[in-house]
Amino acid sequence: MKLNLLFVCVALVSTFSSSNVRAALINACDDLVDAKKPEEKIQVCLKRLGESDTYKSNIQQKKLEAEQNAIRVSEEAAKKANIETKSFSAIDLENQLGFPIYAFRIDYSKGMPGVKKRITPGDSLCKFLGFEKSLKVSVSADIFPKFAHKNGFVIGKNLIGIDKQPELFEDEGVEYAVRQYNEITCAKVISKDVVGTDEALRKQIEAISPETRSINTSIDEDLDSEINDSPRRPADKKSTPHGYKGIPKDAQR
Repeated sequence: MKLNLLFVCVALVSTFSSSNVRAALINACDDLVDAKKPEEKIQVCLKRLGESDTYKSNIQQKKLEAEQNAIRVSEEAAKKANIETKSFSAIDLENQLGFPIYAFRIDYSKGMPGVKKRITPGDSLCKFLGFEKSLKVSVSADIFPKFAHKNGFVIGKNLIGIDKQPELFEDEGVEYAVRQYNEITCAKVISKDVVGTDEALRKQIEAISPETRSINTSIDEDLDSEINDSPRRPADKKSTPHGYKGIPKDAQR
């Protein structure tokens, strides 16, 4: 009989202790938090039942996350402030070498939409201008081959990927249309002491704005050779075997 009573007492003590432990870990106020009740209601509950260990732990975790987020925001702001940007217009670019700088070459010898090739990468042009990275560019519509030949510069790369010196664009066969830079926005890191700025700048993706109106001499209407589906006349017999066929001859008046 005494032994059974002892077992009952131990069980009661164990149950009471377990209830106290649970009360310390969680209370009814935590249920209000989980149910996303108004903060003022939760505070009323906390005044009566107190903050459980779970509540305290959650508050500490939120505080830590807020501090970490503040640090990230501060670091990103420092990186952004450490990047200098500058935009160059078509006139600014022409003043560099006396002629425009060509961005793309388009081969229409096999018809539309033509094969487009970047002949002056944005980063290469920005490095020539004293910067590191191209952020945004705007290019012209097609410039006809007869206007492009020796009337602009390109900045290409050599076989190992190093930027070459500017070269005059030459197209003796009058085969390719080109598009020049109308504007380019370049960026560079101001101070190498701000950790992460170089990487942040490298991750920036260059944005290319849609082509603008044609800038060919004596052409007033807008021409976009990539979507020009009008009938085309045969090439002039005097033209080269691979002559430019992207724009009808009578449009080049």
